This record gives sequence, C-alpha cells and structure tokens, in this order.
Amino acid sequence: MLRELALGLCVCVTACYTPSFRECAIGCDTATGCPSGLSCDMGSHLCSSAGTTCTGGGDDAQKDGAGSDSGSGGGSCAWSFTPTNFDPCDPNLPAATTALDVSSAGTTIDTAVCSQYVFQSQAPVCVKHYTSVDIEGALAIRGELPLIIISDGNLTIRSTVIANGVVIQPPPACNAPIAVGGTSSTAGGAGGGHAINGGTGGAGVGGAGTTTGGFAYGIPALAPLEPGCPGGNGGDVNGFSGTGGNGGGALELSAQGTIQIAGLVTVNGDGGLGGPFSGSSGGGGGGGGTGGSILVEGAQVTVTGTAQLCAIGGSGGQGGAPGSNIGASGSTASACLAPSGGGTAGSIGSGGLGGTKSAPGAGLAGNTTRGGGGGGGAGGRVRIHSIATPSLDPNAPIVPAPALL
Repeated sequence: MLRELALGLCVCVTACYTPSFRECAIGCDTATGCPSGLSCDMGSHLCSSAGTTCTGGGDDAQKDGAGSDSGSGGGSCAWSFTPTNFDPCDPNLPAATTALDVSSAGTTIDTAVCSQYVFQSQAPVCVKHYTSVDIEGALAIRGELPLIIISDGNLTIRSTVIANGVVIQPPPACNAPIAVGGTSSTAGGAGGGHAINGGTGGAGVGGAGTTTGGFAYGIPALAPLEPGCPGGNGGDVNGFSGTGGNGGGALELSAQGTIQIAGLVTVNGDGGLGGPFSGSSGGGGGGGGTGGSILVEGAQVTVTGTAQLCAIGGSGGQGGAPGSNIGASGSTASACLAPSGGGTAGSIGSGGLGGTKSAPGAGLAGNTTRGGGGGGGAGGRVRIHSIATPSLDPNAPIVPAPALL
C-alpha cells in the first residue's frame, strides 16, 4: 500500500509494516546487526532465526538444503525483497565487480561514460554493481543518466554523495510540461516541475505576461527512476536571457544487506541565472531546476541523526535592469535548507524560492525597466524501501518527506 509520511511521523512505521525476509540472505556483522526477529550467525555472517544454520558466508550463502540461485554476479540472485528498477536474476544485469570503497575525497562516477546499463521504458540507466559499498570520502556523481548503485552485501555512507544540477537537457518527462520564457517578453523563466508544479515566472517589463511553471510528473515509487528537470530560460532582451538552472540527478541505492546512512546525500536543482540587461530594459531571470530523485532500499535501512537526504529545487534568478548589470542568480541548496531566490526577498523582479517540503515560490514581476524574476524549481522525490522497519532518526532531515513503501 502506498503511504507517504512526514519524517516526524516515522514513529508510526512499526505499525505500518509487516516485515518479510528470507533467512540466510542478509549479510551481517557485530556493527550492522540484523533485521528484527533475526540474529547474526557469526560463523557464516548471515542473519537467521533461532535453530536455523546457514552455510557459506556473505552474499553467496544459502540456507542448508536450499537450492542455489545463480545470479549474474556469481552469488545468490534470490534477494530477500524485490528491488526496484532491476531484476537481480536477470542474466543481462552487469556482474558485480569488487567492493566500492571510497576512502577519500575526489572520487567521481560519471554516468555519461557508463559502460553498464539496464533499461526502463527503453531509456538507459547507468548501473554500478559491487559486492559491497562503503563511502567514507566524498563521492561526486556527474552525467544526466539516472544511476543505480547495487550492493550484493551491505551499503554504508559516512560522507557525502552529491548529484546536484547534473541534468542540462530536459529528460523526456520534461518535454511537454516544462515552460520556457518567450522571446517576445521579458518575463521570468518557469521553475521546473517534479513532485509538484514549478513556480511561475514573474511578469516582465511593462507587465508582459507571466510564465506558467512546469507540471508535476513521476510517481512516489520512483519506478521508473526519474531525474529532475531544468528550469526555463527567462524572456530575452535583444537576444539575451537568464538561463534556467540544471535539474538534480536520480540516484538509487539498493543493497541485498543493510544500508546505513550517516552522511549527506543530495540531488538538488541549480538556481536560475539572473536576467541580463541591454539598452533600456532587462531580461527575465532563469527558472530554478528541480530536485531529482533518491531511492534507498535494503533489507534494513538506518538513517542516523547526522544524515541528510535532500532533493530540493533551485531558486529563480532575478530579472535584469539597466545600471544593475545582470540580476542576481538564484541559489542551490547545499544541504536540506531552502535556497534563497535571486535579489532581495520581496523586491521587484526577485526570483522565487526553490521547493522543499512546500511549494516553490513564484518569481516577482518586474517594472518599467527590470525583467521578471524566475520561478523556483519544485522539490523532487525521496523513497525509502526496507523489508524490516526502517530506522529514521527524527533529527535527520529528509526533504521532501520520504515515501515509505
């Protein structure tokens, strides 16, 4: 059953879940432990109930007497839950490589040069398949394709995983709804839409029309996994306009074992650029890009109080005006706090705020010389899927509030 809960209501999750799991399929150790009702057999390092003996160890193990399911990675493909957007028993799934161990800053995964893919609705999704994942240093994600990181064991994030503003070209879901500032006006560009509609661009010089924000798209289950949308460009003046901000990326973290997040994971949209000026009037500010998507799923998901998961929209840029050079650009959230719009809040032609838990702000109208402000980009989506009750620390911001399904 689909259910979308605010983080403050996560205490009710126990009553909302009926855990189901497969014995001898979840790796464990003294630090990670096991889902409720299971204990860690330190001989095999697998979770089992009392009286059950597991053979082997790690991800390749099966319960005594059980058949062996051969997955593409050489281990068991019979996960204890059905993962989203890929089939672990698909023979075409890229095989697991060695463990991903990010111990220092500067590591990058670029989906533009990805060599392993799965396909959703015939669209490619970059896949990185590892035996286990431990991110203790900063990991940057580049490229416009969605990314699925698969761990046949456990997955831990203690540092940062950043995929902000990586979507430059509108993905297919954005083609119809995204609204771009017209060339005949100096209105602010539209904020991109994602989980909800984007912010409206403000009217331009002389009251020239507003620009409707991009429409919402996608579903809370994040199947398929959708990246964010860029914001629309502002209306131009003499061929120049404020460019819309890039959209946030799409990231799926899927582990056969446990997932522990104690760091920062962000897929925020970029702020729109400020409008230019030319002659006697200014162009419209760019609309904010939208937040992307974060999907976290495992046998047990733990989000500690030091963690943040953010899919926040970028803010709109300020309209330009003669004598002020280019209008101020909207900002990109560095964590789970709302970014500020371009220009002084509430002033003529200022940009709208990016969307967080609430709707993005509209760009404000310009005046006789200043272009309109760009609308804020909508927030994206966060989903947490855990077969055992997920442990979500109420002090850990998750913005927007996660779908627990």
